[in-house]
Amino acid sequence: MHARRLDQTVTAANPNTVGTTTAKKTKAIVSLVLGVVSLLSFLIPLIGGAGIAAAIVGFIARRSEPAGARLAIVGIVLGIIGFVLGIVFFIVYQQQAMAILEQQGL
Repeated sequence: MHARRLDQTVTAANPNTVGTTTAKKTKAIVSLVLGVVSLLSFLIPLIGGAGIAAAIVGFIARRSEPAGARLAIVGIVLGIIGFVLGIVFFIVYQQQAMAILEQQGL
């Protein structure tokens, strides 16, 4: 029996033939997950950094992992949308808070 490397699989038809596994998409998947997190949690200011991280990791993944380019692009788009929504929400929240304070005379 031949020793296999960790990045190789044995095909079911012939256990003696060794094929390589699918291409890596780790960074692209991380970008996608961070983009979804930023989109779902744009109301929480501290998690707004997930959008920036999604975009950065997505741009890195597009160059280093061509097989995951589509996932990386989706992660970039979701991250940017989540970040922008977070900024818009923060601005609206601040304006509302200032209006309430002015009404109360503070």
